[in-house]
Amino acid sequence: MGWDLIIGQRRAKQTIERFLSQNRLPHALLFYGPEGSGKDAVAIQLAKILNCSSVHSDSCDKCSDCQKFDLLQHPNLNLVFPLPVGKNESSDDSPIEKLSADELSAVQSEIGFKSKNLYHNIIIDRANIIKITSIRDIRRKSSLSLYERGKRVIIIMSAEKMNEEASNALLKTLEEPLQNTSLILTTSNKDALLPTIISRCQLVRFDELTEAEIKNALQERENVDEQQAIIISRLANGSYRRAIELIGPELNSKRTTVVDLLVKIITKNTHQIS
Repeated sequence: MGWDLIIGQRRAKQTIERFLSQNRLPHALLFYGPEGSGKDAVAIQLAKILNCSSVHSDSCDKCSDCQKFDLLQHPNLNLVFPLPVGKNESSDDSPIEKLSADELSAVQSEIGFKSKNLYHNIIIDRANIIKITSIRDIRRKSSLSLYERGKRVIIIMSAEKMNEEASNALLKTLEEPLQNTSLILTTSNKDALLPTIISRCQLVRFDELTEAEIKNALQERENVDEQQAIIISRLANGSYRRAIELIGPELNSKRTTVVDLLVKIITKNTHQIS
């Protein structure tokens, strides 16, 4: 089922399954660990489980709620990530209100890519920070009625990119938990977050993926042949996101460059290294 889509991370999954089985899911979770290790993927899968009509420890992947989550279009799911600042945008505007048509199209495209590959990193031009308007929008959305059943889940991806204002606004939200709402922060740089934010979240650590885990995932999900999967898994440095980026005809040329560099180092022809 849904958990099977998550690569590795046995310990993190067991921790979350324990929360669910004991019906003691913390109101705020902080998923931290290496880039590309699956923090966003697990956060979205948890949100899916909390809204699945089957109400089990895993998603059924068949009900209408699960199908909406597969498109990242479920009304109980709210994704927060860096956005560009719109023209003449004020602190009273919604985070997307003043974005141009092209910027809105880029946002939708990135969400589409994310729905097809939960390890995809959402990147939008001129989007360097998580804006305070995005954090304030959390409060506004929490006042709205839930979609039929389930639980509202707000996922703040790359949480370390919150600026000071956004961080302080989030702190207020953490101090006053939202009704029937779970807040999940994901970050590859936990130390960049305010200590007071960290202290108010239940921490779940993610490990670097092993070469074997990346290799198997590439073969099963991307139809990469075994030899290429072995090479990519060694170059990915524990990141499935990086592994995906390495797939393609340019891989052989990158591999040749790396091999040539190693040969030069081994033979001490360092004058050839530019």
